[in-house]
Amino acid sequence: MTKHKFIAGCVGLSLTWAGEINAQQVQLVPPVNMAQPQRDAVACKAPADIKKLPGIDNSAASCPSMFAWRLFVWAFQPKAGSNMVRWQTWATDDETFPFNPKPSQCRNGKGPQAHCPVWPTTTDAKQRHQAVKFSIPPVKSSFHSLSAEQCQAGNCPEIVYRNQESFDYIVKNNLWYQQGLAKRFNGADIQFPVKAIELKTKWVKIAPKNLKKDRQRYFTMEKEGVTYGLVGLHLSSKHQPNWLWATFEHKDNLGRCDYVGCYDFFGNTQPI
Repeated sequence: MTKHKFIAGCVGLSLTWAGEINAQQVQLVPPVNMAQPQRDAVACKAPADIKKLPGIDNSAASCPSMFAWRLFVWAFQPKAGSNMVRWQTWATDDETFPFNPKPSQCRNGKGPQAHCPVWPTTTDAKQRHQAVKFSIPPVKSSFHSLSAEQCQAGNCPEIVYRNQESFDYIVKNNLWYQQGLAKRFNGADIQFPVKAIELKTKWVKIAPKNLKKDRQRYFTMEKEGVTYGLVGLHLSSKHQPNWLWATFEHKDNLGRCDYVGCYDFFGNTQPI
């Protein structure tokens, strides 16, 4: 599925600088403990080139909704030399936190992948998406829950990705195994680099009878002959000292906006 189909079907806020986007389909969802989400400053405007990663400035603090959209657009740019978008080539939890870690076998980001964190090559990423290990969280996750019936038997998998800056910090500071975490906890503060980005994706199993229709509505991924559609995407960026958090949900995600409402002070500004 192309990036444009995903934007048109899944993230349709009224961003006037992105022609494929329609209004009132997805909104940024603040954390549940944020009673009054911060509004973008009146002067917030998207730059001429929205495909570039935002630099180190105060726009993440002054224009959080605009900044979140810029991160979203940047993350969904096609990766050169592949049929994937940028975030699909990042390291997953499995590639960052090996199930059986053996630090003595790992040097400078290299070593057996069964025991060491290894940044994926483009080929690795392609193969991974054919045999990815979905992690199955409880139904009560950070995204608005899908129905319990939909989420039974692993129908609502979750995959976490992190960019090179986040991955490198975890590896270099030995935060990828238990003993390293304990040592770091008793030592220096943990301060991720400004350009560290993590991304959590939420998927729902698509019934075979709906494949033709839903492939036009969802960003999809195949696993063992089963098609999954992307229903939620949560971005975390260290561009703010205490991180910037933004969640994008598919317009058909059940329970969207039910609890704390949906907020987007840059794209769709009309109330839900």
